[in-house]
Amino acid sequence: MKVYTFILPAMLLFSVFSFAQKSTTKEEIEAMKVAFITKYVGLTPQESEKFWPLFNEYENKQKMLKATYRDFSVISIEEINKLSDSELQKLIDNHGTIKQKEIELFNEYNSKFLSVLPVKKVAKLYLSREEFKKHLLQKIREQPSK
Repeated sequence: MKVYTFILPAMLLFSVFSFAQKSTTKEEIEAMKVAFITKYVGLTPQESEKFWPLFNEYENKQKMLKATYRDFSVISIEEINKLSDSELQKLIDNHGTIKQKEIELFNEYNSKFLSVLPVKKVAKLYLSREEFKKHLLQKIREQPSK
């Protein structure tokens, strides 16, 4: 098992270099993210074994939570003008409720992450998620136009 936890991140890191050569699937992007975070945070094979199941669980819960509400970022002015005041109030209230649940979820998993990783690596984890987004956007920009 230890050999696989070392080889897997190395293989995933290699897939990052092939990114610009072809279009990517969700699975490939997910693999690149795993490799990027593993390297950026400096996870050992032992830490990876405990961390990744927790992280995947956390991300799945985040996705489910976000799927339960309509975010303001996807609403146009025209849509707002068509909604009644009571519909808008409900939308605003739901937005606040979901944001609170996101904070509760963050706090719950922050504690779990700290139970398997040192605090410096948890801090690097949060930074790595933003850095991966930047990295991915850069790779997309570098892709030749079709």
